[in-house]
Amino acid sequence: MYKKSVTDAVLEFLKEYPLSAKEVLFTPIIYRSGLSMPDTVPTPSLNGIKDLARFAGISDSALRTALSRAKADGQIIERKDESGKSRFSVSASTFELGLDTVSRGQKQEGFTLAVFSFTKTDEKERSIVRELLKGCGFKRLAQNTYINGRIDTTHLMASIKTLGLAQHLYFFHCPDIDDPDLIEKILKLFDLQERAKQLEQFYAHMTAFLDDFDLSEIELGRRLLYFGAIYWTVCEVLEPPIPLKYLPVDYPMTKIKASYHDFVEKNKDKLIHYYISVNT
Repeated sequence: MYKKSVTDAVLEFLKEYPLSAKEVLFTPIIYRSGLSMPDTVPTPSLNGIKDLARFAGISDSALRTALSRAKADGQIIERKDESGKSRFSVSASTFELGLDTVSRGQKQEGFTLAVFSFTKTDEKERSIVRELLKGCGFKRLAQNTYINGRIDTTHLMASIKTLGLAQHLYFFHCPDIDDPDLIEKILKLFDLQERAKQLEQFYAHMTAFLDDFDLSEIELGRRLLYFGAIYWTVCEVLEPPIPLKYLPVDYPMTKIKASYHDFVEKNKDKLIHYYISVNT
């Protein structure tokens, strides 16, 4: 039987799960903030970000555009180090929003509804709110209504207020739903059986892409960062906001998260060496 080569597995993953310029930009910065590393490990420089961008097939011009927008929005902060080189970090509010999204599975059971209202002439503002909600794991439930698992919306509302759009958005927290018919409608909306099939496929792609293959620190670092961005989208942002008690017993997310976190811990030293080598 034909066995895929290392190159085939990588190319297949890059094709199946492409990254945008924005995702490539944020990944090294957020990874450095989110993973416990020694203080001596530098925050990303443009050289380090470009290293991942080239691996992902993102042009320098697309990366510059994404960086300019993120700085203008206040999501990314640029500082000069002692040698005058630019270093990049994510804003506190953006990082906290990410933490809120990750913590959905740790919150008490229930749902959070987001309802917004704009006039027809406010399409730009409507789009901003929609994208912000989606980035925090909200899913469209109905016209101008999005649903999520129970999350703390403090940081999200703070970001909305900063944008001057708080008067258009309302959050409703539902500790529990005792109507079985309504629960059934919500579960059908997200089609958990199809989602489980997709996650099984994702798990197979993940194991092939992250298989050790005696990778160099540079190659492993690039793959781990790239996968980290895909993992965030597939397993955090796109995960249906369904309380744990309603998920199937053999739902694949458990083994995906365990395998990913094991791989990160196993290769943490190599990842740190990669960071130092590309960001100095």
